[in-house]
Amino acid sequence: MDGFQFNISVGYDLAGIQSEKINAFIENMKDASQTETFRECREVLLAHVGEFKHVTKEDIEGISSKICNSATISTLHGCPPQEIESIANYLLTEKKMHTFIKCNPTLLGYEFARETLDHMGYDYVAFGRFHFEDDLQYQDAAPMLQRLMKLSEEKGLEFGVKITNTFPVDVKAGELPSEEMYMSGKSLYPLSIALAAKLSREFEGKLRISYSGGADAFNIEKIVGAGVWPVTIATSLLKPGGYQRMKQVAEILDEKGWKAFTGIDAEDLSKTAKAAVTNPYHVKSAKLPVSRKSSEKAPLMGCFTAPCEDACPIHQEITTYMKLAGEGNYEKAFQVILNKNPLPFITGTICAHGCQSHCTRNFYETPVQIRDTKLLCAEEGYDKVVKTLKAQDASGKKAAVVGGGPSGMAAAYYLAKMGVEVTVYEKREKLGGIVSAVIPDFRIDDEVIAKDVSLLEHLGVNLKYQTKAPSVETLRSMYDHVILAVGASKRSQLELEGKQTVNALDFLEKFNQTKGNMEPGKHVVVIGGGNTAMDTARAAKRCKGVEHVYLVYRRTKRYMPADEHELNLALEDGVEFKELLAPVRMEQGTLVLMPARLIWINLPCLQTKRIWQTARIRNLQYWTKKRYSAR
Repeated sequence: MDGFQFNISVGYDLAGIQSEKINAFIENMKDASQTETFRECREVLLAHVGEFKHVTKEDIEGISSKICNSATISTLHGCPPQEIESIANYLLTEKKMHTFIKCNPTLLGYEFARETLDHMGYDYVAFGRFHFEDDLQYQDAAPMLQRLMKLSEEKGLEFGVKITNTFPVDVKAGELPSEEMYMSGKSLYPLSIALAAKLSREFEGKLRISYSGGADAFNIEKIVGAGVWPVTIATSLLKPGGYQRMKQVAEILDEKGWKAFTGIDAEDLSKTAKAAVTNPYHVKSAKLPVSRKSSEKAPLMGCFTAPCEDACPIHQEITTYMKLAGEGNYEKAFQVILNKNPLPFITGTICAHGCQSHCTRNFYETPVQIRDTKLLCAEEGYDKVVKTLKAQDASGKKAAVVGGGPSGMAAAYYLAKMGVEVTVYEKREKLGGIVSAVIPDFRIDDEVIAKDVSLLEHLGVNLKYQTKAPSVETLRSMYDHVILAVGASKRSQLELEGKQTVNALDFLEKFNQTKGNMEPGKHVVVIGGGNTAMDTARAAKRCKGVEHVYLVYRRTKRYMPADEHELNLALEDGVEFKELLAPVRMEQGTLVLMPARLIWINLPCLQTKRIWQTARIRNLQYWTKKRYSAR
C-alpha cells in the first residue's frame, strides 16, 4: 500500500478488552465510517478544501474509514502466558485483526542480560532478577508463539511479535522520581536485537518481528535489511535535533528499496546481534560520560548556549571558529581562536578537551574533533595571521612575568597586545614550563611549542632564558606590574616502607632530557591513575630494557581521574593495569599491595562495595634517585 499503516495497542487482560467500551473502540478503528468524529473531520476538510494547495476534494473523499486492522498486545509485567494467548486468540478469531505480541528482553534471562551489559561497560546499570523470573518465560513463549502462528495462518492473517523497550532497571542516581525506569537507546539495542535473533533462529525466520529498542540511523539498514520491520524509533528523536534523523533514516531506507516480507534472514540477524556487543557506537566508553548540562542559570530570554563553550575553562568561541573552519576560512578562524587563546598550538595538541566531553554529538556517535580542528586552523592560518599580528599603541607601561610556562606565556601575550612592554624571566633554556620540560616528547615536541613562542616574539616580548628573576621588591622597582607565574613547583613524595620512590615529574623530566635514553630495568611500577601517571607509564614502556610496566591504582579504570583518551593510549602501549589496589611496602624484593585492608569504592549508581584484596607483584624494579636497582 502507498500510505500509512496504523496499529493499536491493547491490554491488559481479556475481560477488559471484551468490555463494551474497548470493543466499540476496536470496531470503530476497524471502520470509522459511522462515527461522529470521522464524519465531522471529513466535513471540516471539505469545507476548507479551497484553502489547501496540494489536497483536492477527491483526495479528501478518498480517505479510507478503515483506519486500523492490526493490534499489538501490550501486557503488564507478570501477565500469565495463558492470558496473553487468550487475548491473541480473541483478536485473531473474533476481531479478525493482524496481531503482534510484545516480547521483552527479559526473555533472554538474567545471566545473559547481566553478562552482556557488564561486558559492554554498562556494569553500573542496576536491575534484579524479579522481572526475569516474573515475566513470560522463553520455554512458555516459544510453543505459544508456534500455536498462534498456525492459527493466524489458518485465518489468513499476519501474526508476529514486537520486541520492545520494556526493560525495567533501577533508579540509582535520581534520574526519575521513582524506583524504576525503562532502559532505552544504545544500551538496550544489544539486548533487543539479541532477542530478535534468538526468535528468528527458533522459528527459522518465519516469525514476523516488529522492532523497537535502540533503532536509529546507524543500525536501521541492518535491522530492516534482515527482514525485521516495521521499526519504531523513539530515543534518537528525543535528543537535541533528533527529528532531523527521520530524514536521514528515510534516505537510507529509500536507497535500499522496499520489498514484501518473505521471511527474516536469521543468519544475517545473528551476525548483526553479535556485532552489536563490540560495536564502538554501542559499547560504553572507558570513563563514564560527564553531565552535559550547563552549570549556569539560563536567562529568561536568549538562553541558547553551546555545551562545548560552557565546558571550556576560558570559554572559547568554539562554534564560531568551527563554522569558519568548515568553510575553509582558516585565517579568520585562527584570529577568532587568538581572541581568547594565545597558545593554539599547545592546546591544539595536548589540551584535555573538556569541550569534546560535553559535545552534543556524543548523544549520537562521537564528538566533533574540536581540538584537532583548532590545531588545523593554527597550522593553516599561521603564516598569514602572524604577519598582521601587532600590539596596540604603546601604553608606556612595563610588566615583568616570572615564569615562562603556559600561564606566563598567556599573560605576556595579552599584556603585549595591550601595548605593555613585557619581559619574561624563565630559568630554563626554553619556554613552555611543564609542557616543554615534563610532558613527553612523544606527546608534544618542541617545534609545536615554538610556534606559540613565536607569537610572543612577533609582539616584541623580551624573553630572558636561563635567567633567575630578581626579588619581587627589585622587580617592583623596575616594572609597573609584576606577575608571578611560577607554577606549583614543590613536588610530593610517596612514602613507601622499604623503598625510596621517585616523583613522576622528576622521572618524566629526565626522560625528556635524555630523549628516553634510560634503563630502569625489566619491571616498573607507576602508582596513580591520573594523566601524569599515564604519561609516566607510557614513557617507561619506551625505555630500554623494560619488559613490564604496571600501573597500580585504588579504583577501576572507569573511576581513574585520567582522561579517557590518555587511558586508552596507555592501554594501547601495553601498560598493565592493576586495579583496586594500593601500595603498602616493599618486602624482600616484592611489592605488597593493600594487604589485610578494605578498599571502599563509592559508585554513583551502585551500593557501596567492600573489596577485600591482597596482592603481591614480585621482582619489580623501582627507579631510585641514586641508581637503577634490580629486584
